[in-house]
Formats: sequence, C-alpha cells, structure tokens
Amino acid sequence: MISPDDFYEWHDEPRQGDIVLCGVSRIIADDRYSPLQWESLDAHFLEITDGWNTGRSLGVAAGIGLAMVISHDCQLDKEWNRRVRELERSGMPRELAEQEATSDASLDRTLVVSPLVDPRDLAGGKGNLLAGKVIGYLPVPAHPEDLVTECVVDLTYRCTIDRFGVEKIASISETARKQLRYALIQLDA
Repeated sequence: MISPDDFYEWHDEPRQGDIVLCGVSRIIADDRYSPLQWESLDAHFLEITDGWNTGRSLGVAAGIGLAMVISHDCQLDKEWNRRVRELERSGMPRELAEQEATSDASLDRTLVVSPLVDPRDLAGGKGNLLAGKVIGYLPVPAHPEDLVTECVVDLTYRCTIDRFGVEKIASISETARKQLRYALIQLDA
C-alpha cells in the first residue's frame, strides 16, 4: 500500500477516486442477507411491490457511508462536453457555452461508487487486502487528518448515485488513481 502522503491529494473538481459520503443501495433477496462487510451499510430495508401484479416484490437495502467514485473522468463530464459543443456549433462563444452548460443541473448527474469497508470484516486476510493482493478490493490508507480510516474499497459493490447527493471528503493522487484503474481492470477482466 502506498503512503497516505502519496495516496491523498486534494482536487476541487470531481474526479475518479474521490472519496464521498453518500447513500448506497443494492437489490436484496427476501431473506435480507448482508455479508459482514456490508452490514453497517444495510441500515434500511425497503420492499417495493410489483406494479405488474405478478405477486413478486423487490427488496432494497440502503444506508449511508463513505464510498469511492469509480466512474472514469470521461464519464464525469461527458454530457457537459456534448452540450458545450452543441452551443458552440450554434454560434455561442466557448466561454458563454461553458457557463451555460455549467448552470444546467441536469447534466452528468450520475456517478458510480463503491463503498469503503473494514478489511477485518472480509475473508482473505487483512494483510493481503491491504497489500492489494485480493482481486476486487483497493487498499486505502488512513487519511493524515483522520478523515478516512485504513480500509479497502469493495469494488464488487457498485451503485449509481446522484452527484448532488454526495459530500466530498477527500481526493486521491494520480498514483492512487492508477492503482484504482488497475484494480478495476483486474476485477472486470
């Protein structure tokens, strides 16, 4: 695991790897099973009845916790870039096009995040998890200002959230973002 000083680096603009406080949720079975590492996230359970009258329902577990943005930077401003190009093609100067696109709260609303979990709650050994040797997990060192405790990002749990429903806690360095991308590639391959 890289040192906290090399892992964390503040950025004002949204980026892949940002650590945010947000709601997370997942679809669950009728027995409401929660793996140990997700129990603290599964604070609320909701049953949604079927509108098609099949007699089935949908279970949702939800909670609030720290998560890492795993959406690639290209996704974070894709709609914004498209809107700027449209406005420029219509004859608007770039600066005004960027201002108008920035003021449009409907653009690029969604982020994909994965929660930060305590490695002691996972099988596979805390040492291996924090060394980055377990596929599906990214080690995260404790933040120098105690904003984040030593943990891992559980890349096997992904959820889509609204960017207006998050509070940014920390940012990570380019070196750490490369580790995140590699961990995502390993898991998805």
